[in-house]
Amino acid sequence: EVTPNSLRLRKIYLKEVDGLVALVASENFVLGGTLLNLNERPITQKANYGTEPINNTMFGLNGNYSTEVPFLTRMANKLPNIDTDVTSNLSVRGEFAYLKPGAPKGTDFNSEVTSYIDDFEGTQNGISLLSPQSWFLSSRPKALGRVYTQGSEDDNGYQNGFDRALLNWYTVDPIFYSSQRPGEITDNDVSNLYTRRIFID
Repeated sequence: EVTPNSLRLRKIYLKEVDGLVALVASENFVLGGTLLNLNERPITQKANYGTEPINNTMFGLNGNYSTEVPFLTRMANKLPNIDTDVTSNLSVRGEFAYLKPGAPKGTDFNSEVTSYIDDFEGTQNGISLLSPQSWFLSSRPKALGRVYTQGSEDDNGYQNGFDRALLNWYTVDPIFYSSQRPGEITDNDVSNLYTRRIFID
């Protein structure tokens, strides 16, 4: 008994997410940092194109500085028709983030990350004999060294098709296999190699 090997590409990963958040704060200043890592570990080395496992690291910084600026209030009071005692504030805020892409260990081939477009394992392609329109004439080996009276086998001409496999495919009207066929068509005509009927269950 022969059992075919089936190693279809599957997207089965063990995912791990790690994170770290740090915060430094004072009366007027706040500084924060974030570090995240997402690591996908595949069960096998096979990774299909578009579904590759990742090992990405992202870190970011954010800061906020705020302080009172009485000078701005005094300057605003010098404008006509303005008289305020609300304290002015100056606030500066900024953020920065960076993503470092990567790949997990065990997915490389010759020290390079590898992605399979298609390894053709488990591939099946059915060609039905009931649809001869989907069949095409195949190519034959070149430079076999044969020369015919019509010319060399590799020259243009019908001799180019000599020595192909003797397979012929026709769609013959069923009337030729019935009692209504023309009188000049004999049983031998519909039973030879090229015209005999083929039944497919």
